[in-house]
Amino acid sequence: DLIPAAKSYGAWIESRLPALLDDVRALDADVRAGDARAARRDWLTGHREYEQLGAAYGAFGDDDTAIDGLPAAGRTALDDPHLTGFHRVEALLWSGVPSSRAVAPADALVAAVEHLRRTFPTQRVDPLDIGLRSHEILENALRFEATGATDAGSHTALATIDANISGTEHALEPLRSILRTRYPGLRATDRALATLRADVESHRRTDGSWDTLDGLDRTAREHLDADLDAALEQLAPVAAICDPRRTS
Repeated sequence: DLIPAAKSYGAWIESRLPALLDDVRALDADVRAGDARAARRDWLTGHREYEQLGAAYGAFGDDDTAIDGLPAAGRTALDDPHLTGFHRVEALLWSGVPSSRAVAPADALVAAVEHLRRTFPTQRVDPLDIGLRSHEILENALRFEATGATDAGSHTALATIDANISGTEHALEPLRSILRTRYPGLRATDRALATLRADVESHRRTDGSWDTLDGLDRTAREHLDADLDAALEQLAPVAAICDPRRTS
């Protein structure tokens, strides 16, 4: 049951990698041209693309760390010399330092995505993980994005959460044939995700930018947390249902 679902999901991931590569190449070109405004725009486009692929991170290996790693304990994305990937570039682009400092990290990001695109077709998404990951994507969003823990200066956590919702929906899609007859809460899960999506996207401005977490008033913040919690509650049984077990 799970192997076809994992293969289908892996094929979708593979289909998105060329777009991700185009995004980071555009970012790299902006940085090299010294166009910080375009670089920040293309950084967000590329980061959102990557954040949709959350159920496959276990299959990315070291490439995930190179592309979207976080600073070491006690360090920030700006002062950790070993940090690479989106968050290193983010810290440099939004810190006000000369954009030339972001050239080497942007080059490294392109190289990491190129490596992922070359090697991912030889990897596989573990069928045992896909059900678990469909819940973990938003669990990580609640833990890291909604707390601001991963913000390296762009203040785009809400945009990332929006991408994580898409990632959750894509992870659920190949599991639907399994869940339809096993999970009575599937429709409620879809409704919870739709409610969360509407809440998050209400904070997207007409110019395409996003409200910041710090800019949300108490009521808006409580609605966001409640909608995240509700979606996670509905997603929690998916991991258990998709855990293989022996039958008599």
